[in-house]
Amino acid sequence: MISAAGLRVLLVASGSFGLVACSGKAVTATINSPDQYYKAVVMVRTVGAKPVTEVMLEPQSVWHLGNHQLVWSGQVPPSEISVSWQGDNHLSVTYPQAANVTESRKLSMGVALEFSPLGSGPSIHSAVGAASSGV
Repeated sequence: MISAAGLRVLLVASGSFGLVACSGKAVTATINSPDQYYKAVVMVRTVGAKPVTEVMLEPQSVWHLGNHQLVWSGQVPPSEISVSWQGDNHLSVTYPQAANVTESRKLSMGVALEFSPLGSGPSIHSAVGAASSGV
């Protein structure tokens, strides 16, 4: 059994580790899907010495608050990427060929994702929506 003093130390220690893990983030753009069901959020997250630009996908339903998924991330300034909706369920992310892409994955929200470095053809990933989630 943990004493009250031990619990306070545990909570303080876990809180300080959370601050060290991620030193900051800033949202640079929010792009709504044409049907307003989803939004793509572009943010810069600073972890360690190098900032990373991330694109997150979030449903805008009140029932799904906090449900967001990482679509793409890379070591490139947010001003050098382009994020756009090609339809209600088709998101396109374009970035410089020299970008160090650290994440590019499929989603389970039923949104087709297109990732393409500038000057090359698109790479399309389709995600099958989870019918049970209603998303």
